[in-house]
Amino acid sequence: MTDLTLGERALEWSKLEEQDGVCEEPLGSSTGKRIREYFAPATRVIKGQEVKLGLRKGHWCAVACCAATYAVLLDDEVAPTAYRCSGFELENDAKASGLWRPKALVLDGGWVPAPGDVCILDRGGGWKRHVARVVHAGNSSFVTLGGNEQNRWRFSDRRYDNEDLLGFIEFPRPYAVLSASEATRLYELSRGVMAGEGDDLEAIMADVDKAEKRG
Repeated sequence: MTDLTLGERALEWSKLEEQDGVCEEPLGSSTGKRIREYFAPATRVIKGQEVKLGLRKGHWCAVACCAATYAVLLDDEVAPTAYRCSGFELENDAKASGLWRPKALVLDGGWVPAPGDVCILDRGGGWKRHVARVVHAGNSSFVTLGGNEQNRWRFSDRRYDNEDLLGFIEFPRPYAVLSASEATRLYELSRGVMAGEGDDLEAIMADVDKAEKRG
């Protein structure tokens, strides 16, 4: 799976967990042998230090997502977030690293999620969140795979305009992914240069560099 992106590898790992029937034991207990393994590495910043929490049960969607990411992380890769036990912390980590993509950006056509990216949904307001990984992204809807859904891993159909959707965490891309507006701007600039309508090469390269850093 090393020819896949980090997010894609994490997605494949998650699919195997779902196929293996990983679930709460007993159902409704918010724990189980495998789920306790998910919780074990989870950390939180306390007084400026990453501290292991030692949790064994609870809402496990975030740790399931992190377990997938860190299980397939290569030595030369950096995870988009630390290993967290809450979606709220994952969201904050992504904002700090510049990898948070709010729902409005998707609805405006400025960014499109890809398989392996992580979506964050509101779960009743405040700090509560639900976390799942993107399996497929369409024009108006997408499919996720997440833990802690009906006490197990589960595939779910979702829409970008769902009021509970807060945004996405973008995982590393193998190449720059341009939005429709970015692609149109680069096309127009390149046509201007070819037609001799001004020296916009620097502007083109600046836009490409910006897209690559974002991707």
